[in-house]
Amino acid sequence: MLLRLSRLYGVPFKKNLASISLSTLTSGVTLTTATPLVGSMFKLIPGIGTVAGGASVAALSSASTYAVGKIFLQHFENGRDAGKL
Repeated sequence: MLLRLSRLYGVPFKKNLASISLSTLTSGVTLTTATPLVGSMFKLIPGIGTVAGGASVAALSSASTYAVGKIFLQHFENGRDAGKL
């Protein structure tokens, strides 16, 4: 996703700097720790719990990916590159 955004905005892509930026950004996101917890809580409900747990994990994961994409989108629109988050 970051590679495509950098190409779209004509920003040079440096894989090592981008991975550092991504890991720093996502390490502070509480969704990475909350996602498995919420999924496990739903699985306690008999029957539909497994489906609800899987759906909640998918929804929280996609929401965090969307948020990271929006952050880099705003970052690139302000004229910065992938390594200087």
